[in-house]
Amino acid sequence: MKIVFVCGSIERGCDGVGDYTRRLAQALLSIGHDITIIAMRDAYVNEQKREIIESETGEIKILRIPQNISLKESSVLIKSELDEIKPDWVSLQFVIFAYHAKGLPFGLGQLLSNSFNGYKVHVMFHELWLGMEKVNNLKHSLWGFFQKRIVLSMISQLKPSLIHTNSRWYADQLEKVTNKVKVLPLFSNIPVQAEFENKNRSIDFLNHKAIKFVVFGHISLYAPVEKFVQELNLISEKNNIDVSITFIGKNNSDLNRWIEAWKIHFQTIVLGIQSEYEISKTLSQSDIGISTTPYALLGKSGSFYALLDHGLPVINVSDLNELFDERKNFKAPQGLLEYRIGNLEEVFSNLILPEKTKQLDTSRDLFLNDLINVTR
Repeated sequence: MKIVFVCGSIERGCDGVGDYTRRLAQALLSIGHDITIIAMRDAYVNEQKREIIESETGEIKILRIPQNISLKESSVLIKSELDEIKPDWVSLQFVIFAYHAKGLPFGLGQLLSNSFNGYKVHVMFHELWLGMEKVNNLKHSLWGFFQKRIVLSMISQLKPSLIHTNSRWYADQLEKVTNKVKVLPLFSNIPVQAEFENKNRSIDFLNHKAIKFVVFGHISLYAPVEKFVQELNLISEKNNIDVSITFIGKNNSDLNRWIEAWKIHFQTIVLGIQSEYEISKTLSQSDIGISTTPYALLGKSGSFYALLDHGLPVINVSDLNELFDERKNFKAPQGLLEYRIGNLEEVFSNLILPEKTKQLDTSRDLFLNDLINVTR
């Protein structure tokens, strides 16, 4: 099939949805599909740019449209590109903040409808709108009200033949307005570098002389980091364990709170955005990963799957788990345990290594099967 992916930015290592799109595109190319990527609001180029990803099985053409031109101009360029390629499917990889700095791209649905006219449309919703959590945040609730209207209007105007999203929680929201929704879990956004594969790990952490924690990517708000660190300090002193933590990737605004909490007791390293190689190296050299994404939404976290793929047991540190009604629909993979205030020593005693998975191949095959079933 000819498939054109449309996303916001495609700069490697700087945009989670862009990394997802790139890895899925390469997986599809490897089994013979014809793939093009259009980044329609690329924050990392100043002018229109074409690139090619080459591999043994072919090449992926990329068109990068800078965000400094209007959405209307961008939509015209996309239409021209699609009419030249004539794809079997157009796959929109959607996260609302990619298309407007404040996440309010009014009119986007109509513009994309004009661009995609005449082609089968697939939409992957990586996120929906703000204010979905049961947290009393008036600003987010109002903000989310307008974002929800934009998303629902876009569905109405695009009339996609297939919709994917990455969690049962999101799917339940979308199923209120359409019956074309399927869940497609994410995969690691960082491939394991060959030299770091098959690393032997010891799981008896309470008898380790040192433990290296790592936080990769987004840090969710409200995570009880102060309580976690207090308990960890007691455990480390009791067992004479040298503890350190490394923050890597694009961590977001709550990073400073985490740094302040950790550096009181432990060595704290902040690496920021790094290459895929450096991220894979750092994850491979760590002992335990920390994820702050609520259980119900872990299916949307490529960084969570990156921790698992690198053989790390993961401790989930979130204060939002009980706020999601659909948490019961998330099946925790091997290697993941939940921290609740007061249970950290129990968590250490029950940590196990994750199973080896082929999540990228699984997601690719589910994606293709759903496209084919719609086409039939």
